[in-house]
Amino acid sequence: MDLSTEKISRLITKVASLQEDYVHKDLSAGLEMMRAALEPMDQVPRDQLTELGKVMEHVRELSYDMEHVIDTILLCVQEGLEQHTNPARFRRLLGKMGSFFSMTKAERLHRKRVGRHIEELLQRAMVMQQPCDLYRVIDLSSILRRHAATTTRDVLIGLPHYWKVPELVGSSERRDVLIGMLSVGDDDPSNNKIKALSVVGHGGLGKTALALTLYQELRPQYDCAAIIHVGQYPDLKKVLINLLLCLDTQRNKDDFNLSELDEDQLIEELREFLANKRYFLVFDDLWDSEIWKIINTVLIENSNGSAVLTTSRTVDIAEDFDFIYRLQPLSDTDSRKLFYKTLFGSEVKCPSTLADISEKLIAKCGGIPLAIIAQARLLASKPLTMEDWHAVYDSFGYEFEQGPDSVRGILSYSYNDLPAHLRSCLLYLSMFQKGYEISGERLVCCWIAEDFIPETGGQSLQEVGECYLNELINRNLIEPVDVGAGGKILSCRVHDLVHQLIISLSTEDNFVTILDGCQGISLPHRVWRLSIHGNSIQHSLSPMRLSHVRSLVVSGDTMPSLSDFHGLRVLDLGGCDSLQDDHLKGIEKSLLLKYLAIGGKRITGIPKQIASLKLLQTLDLRASCLKELPESVFQVRHLQRLWVKSDMKIPVGIAKMEALQELGDINISKPELLKELRNLTKLRVLRIAIWSWNESLKNNDESLMSYDEQLLEYLRSLVQSRQSIQSLFISTCCSLDFLNQLGAQWSPPSLEKLEIQHSIFYTSPGWMCSLQNLSSLSIEIDKLSQEIVDILGKLHNLCFLSLTSKYAAEGKFGVCTDGFQKLTSFYLASNAMGKIFAPESAAMKMLKRVKLSFQASRTKDVNQGFDFGLEDLCSLKHVDIEIICFNVSRRVVENAEAAIREALSRGCSRYPNLEIRRVREESMIEDVKKRAAEGNEEVEKRDEFKQEDQIYCENAPTKKEKGIARKKSDHFSLTQKPHFDPSQGP
Repeated sequence: MDLSTEKISRLITKVASLQEDYVHKDLSAGLEMMRAALEPMDQVPRDQLTELGKVMEHVRELSYDMEHVIDTILLCVQEGLEQHTNPARFRRLLGKMGSFFSMTKAERLHRKRVGRHIEELLQRAMVMQQPCDLYRVIDLSSILRRHAATTTRDVLIGLPHYWKVPELVGSSERRDVLIGMLSVGDDDPSNNKIKALSVVGHGGLGKTALALTLYQELRPQYDCAAIIHVGQYPDLKKVLINLLLCLDTQRNKDDFNLSELDEDQLIEELREFLANKRYFLVFDDLWDSEIWKIINTVLIENSNGSAVLTTSRTVDIAEDFDFIYRLQPLSDTDSRKLFYKTLFGSEVKCPSTLADISEKLIAKCGGIPLAIIAQARLLASKPLTMEDWHAVYDSFGYEFEQGPDSVRGILSYSYNDLPAHLRSCLLYLSMFQKGYEISGERLVCCWIAEDFIPETGGQSLQEVGECYLNELINRNLIEPVDVGAGGKILSCRVHDLVHQLIISLSTEDNFVTILDGCQGISLPHRVWRLSIHGNSIQHSLSPMRLSHVRSLVVSGDTMPSLSDFHGLRVLDLGGCDSLQDDHLKGIEKSLLLKYLAIGGKRITGIPKQIASLKLLQTLDLRASCLKELPESVFQVRHLQRLWVKSDMKIPVGIAKMEALQELGDINISKPELLKELRNLTKLRVLRIAIWSWNESLKNNDESLMSYDEQLLEYLRSLVQSRQSIQSLFISTCCSLDFLNQLGAQWSPPSLEKLEIQHSIFYTSPGWMCSLQNLSSLSIEIDKLSQEIVDILGKLHNLCFLSLTSKYAAEGKFGVCTDGFQKLTSFYLASNAMGKIFAPESAAMKMLKRVKLSFQASRTKDVNQGFDFGLEDLCSLKHVDIEIICFNVSRRVVENAEAAIREALSRGCSRYPNLEIRRVREESMIEDVKKRAAEGNEEVEKRDEFKQEDQIYCENAPTKKEKGIARKKSDHFSLTQKPHFDPSQGP
């Protein structure tokens, strides 16, 4: 229900880590009592316990104040350990602090001040215990039952009246695909077993309406059928009774008192009834996997070709299903149809004067059917005037707040179902503007700095944070935008309506304060997290309010003075275009800072005082225009992650940063830099760029090694000798043929991920077969030969493979049946795509995701039927096709799409999720000719432009980067593999 319980739990862990003399034992006891009082309330929706709002607000303030004092103590202890000549002796002395050992006067004064803070917190905690104890006697179970009664609907009763199934816009294609999954011909052997399909998507997408459509369409094909709404807080016994009554229409409640049966007896009754029947069951709105496990025991396998359909907001419930269908928002065309049909009956009836504002209103709904219908119904009650419609547009969201079936009410169910630790992570995204695409690693680092991620045995904080991010994606609350070859979320965003919800929740809980230039915004008496958007923000920001701010995100040209921010953990200035050196004055006062991002074109340096930030873990300079890394950064000895641009010069001295775990993207202009990196024994992730190729290093001294010889030697020793490096990323426009000297004996023990961009391999690298611990590989090759395929197949731990081939592949996967046994995700980009999967590919039983990208115009010349062999893959769950439409007719593109769909429909993997995207669709031949005939000169110029045999990528090296390469390369590749997207894997 609230974030307070989670905060108290984290504080208990922190308090336990401190010396007993610093923290009174009654403080720990008080925190434990508060947690015990608050924990039962976590299951209660926030709108059911509104009377606790004031209590929770006080608890939050107390917990934040406690954490600030405790973090300050931990910082002092750490500084003492660093400065003391004998740290071991210092630790022993900490255990005897009761007698004020040999401290300076300043230290004694500091300790007295801390003691006063602790005493004050203890008194506040004791005061808080009384109201918490009072609320412990509330019958929370009755509140939960009352809430369940208001949110659980009887069978086919209580659905929103606007879901008229036959008229549902945009469902025909979805319906046909799902019917194909569930309806298999009698001659098909898979008809003997139960087919299980789950429709997954966030609230308001129309999952229930689609389920009703399928139910009405397929019901006549079965002996018996039922559709049951389960809900977020189901009465399981009632669900089972309703299911039995729907299936056995001859049974009468009055004849047999079903309420006297327990759950096990009801399950036996159901299994007995279904024993010899072909049945179709629909379970709508599933939330809890444990509830589903119980319901699943009803499903008796009788080889009669029965089917089960569920709808849910989370993928986890459907892990063992045959099919998972991810419901997407409506297209622009279908959104427009639904809006006009609901409002006017048809699009042609819309007044021309309202066409523009209608398009804006439709766009704001983001393809969510529930929002589109609610918007249209609201406008139906307004006059058809520009003023009234613009007023609705300006107040978008205000009318959506009330009622359980409102847009907010539907989306809030997903938030209320989140565990406490994920709520904080989700609400933190309200710090960023609507539609903002945020880096996954940046978001996780902010979570870590805010202490949202707990310490867990066996996993790093980064790994736990990535698991949290994946879970929010699986719950359809965060949308992945770009996903790496290894499944890592590179960037993500939240849907506009979800963003609107979390802003509302954050404001209510005083979790985030947003300044965006709007007039009349009143600041809370304490600001915990501050996000400043836009330009010329005029607002009174008192130092007293700012002293409590934990996170500050600035995007625009308004930059407050950092001297007032004493409690910062996160400072993100990456989007502050007007940032100047003077704006960083006072940063040394943010002693608790853990994450710092600096951007802007006017920044020329970083203050030396950054060395005083002892807790700083992440420094991100990628958005800045710094030409050289300031040496003051080397003094931040506890820094774990340093991110810079690949054209930034790195001075000597980086070896001092012994705590570094991640480093990128550094330009290896001098091989000696790699030699320095050998001292970083904790380095796990290394990303390097090689744009300079200097042959003058020998200086006429034959005893000196050339650039590539030094690079080879230092790279080999760095990866081979350092047991910690797990991920290596190399970006270069120069030939890497010299790496062949590594030989097959080069076997780095810890290397798990290797990615090489912009450099093409013309032959199979002999050293690659030695990378037996590799689980993820991304490379570019001139032509995919059978020899290369066979070598890659011998990497027995390979799970993710991403290849870019300049020419059509000659090799086929699956020829060697013992290869790629662990491969789960595969991506191939090529200008021309031949048949790449042989019939023997069925041996690749772990391969669940495939992504192919090709030019249709060149592919039709080598593979006229667009036969890629997808039908031979037996375990596919997701297929992603990207068709580049340059210089090809629409008919060819449509033929390619039809051939792919047909292959999958008759393949070993029955109906995997298929997504087909057209790239450069505007460049298809018919469209080009049509616009050229209309006098569009720009199209004519584009038509003159001819691509080479390569796949263009906007992230390719810049002209400047290529121009400084002094060693002539055999080639220049403008190719970069679009990141493979396994974010929605099984």
